[in-house]
Amino acid sequence: MAMHKRDGDSVPVGYLSPSGVLRDMERMFDDFRLGFMDAVSPGSASCRLPTMDIRDEGKEYVAEAELPGLKKEEVSIEISEDFLIIKAEKENSAEEQGEGFVRRERGRASFYRQVPLPEGVDTSKASAKMEDGLLRISLPKKEEASVPRKKVEIQ
Repeated sequence: MAMHKRDGDSVPVGYLSPSGVLRDMERMFDDFRLGFMDAVSPGSASCRLPTMDIRDEGKEYVAEAELPGLKKEEVSIEISEDFLIIKAEKENSAEEQGEGFVRRERGRASFYRQVPLPEGVDTSKASAKMEDGLLRISLPKKEEASVPRKKVEIQ
């Protein structure tokens, strides 16, 4: 973890940021749900949130989500003016439904992730590509109409 100097102390970058704390809490609740569901009903549907980044690359925002083991046919993306929604559902084939499992965690997996979008996204030009378990969503920014400048005389 990167270290950041603050008044002579070494503090991990992001350690005290509110977004870092919220991200950690989200992961802890996700792990709790998985453990609870496995204890109540082993092999039931699990719900794991993918790790995700959104970067500003000048003319567009780029969202990347790690979706290991999923095919593009199993993933759904929706975009509204305010949110990016990623959903996926995967079921293992019937061949894997046989006897002999000591522990079964891969029976069925699904997730739903809704992330607020930055302002100014042109949702009509969004595109997505998935390769090697990495989903990359391009979210072009709206082109701002250029307003001609007018010199105003002071009276």
